[in-house]
Amino acid sequence: AAWELDLFGAAGAGRDAAQARLQGAQAGWHEARLSVAAEVATNYTALRACEAQARQTQADASSRAETSRLTALTEAAGLVAPADAALVRAGAAQARSQAIHQQAACDLLVKSLVDITALAEPDLRQRLAPGTARLPQPAPVNVATLPAALLAQRPDLVDAAQAVVAAAGDHAQSQARQRPQVSLQGSLAGLSVRSGESTSQGTVWSLGPLTVSFPLFDGGSRAAAATAAR
Repeated sequence: AAWELDLFGAAGAGRDAAQARLQGAQAGWHEARLSVAAEVATNYTALRACEAQARQTQADASSRAETSRLTALTEAAGLVAPADAALVRAGAAQARSQAIHQQAACDLLVKSLVDITALAEPDLRQRLAPGTARLPQPAPVNVATLPAALLAQRPDLVDAAQAVVAAAGDHAQSQARQRPQVSLQGSLAGLSVRSGESTSQGTVWSLGPLTVSFPLFDGGSRAAAATAAR
């Protein structure tokens, strides 16, 4: 074991830098949570809009199908030209294709929500069923905080601020490492001595000596580290 006397604050500066990095990492984790929540909300709103549009396209397809059926009867009676009846059938087929395409787009949004929420698709569809085709109506937002305070709550700004604190700690630590370090060495060990047929065992501990190191001849490595930190 070794104990360093933190005469010039090198160990403390390193601890502060590590603590700042920890807080920055926590802010980054919070930012990731916000990103996931925002993506879920975006896909959920898009799904509800897609479902409402799917109902419209399905209603249009049903209407055009009925028109095509009545037109076919009129054509059989000789009251409508075959070309006009063909145009009506083409319109009905196009409406059916649009309805299928719109439903496929809604299914893709459900798959996206399955990936983001990590919920099983049957469970997710069951939860989504009650609000089909209804856009969410959030409560009014009352902003009672100053914009500067709101900016201070942004995770990316918190992370950036903690990165500055960590860099300052690294700089202070690298500067302190250019000065003498004083450390105290200690050890605790088991001892076993065998001499002939006799054996003696015991515990040995030692404390010291006091070691002082002077960074005089390091080829400029500590100075370079301080420059890099700055």
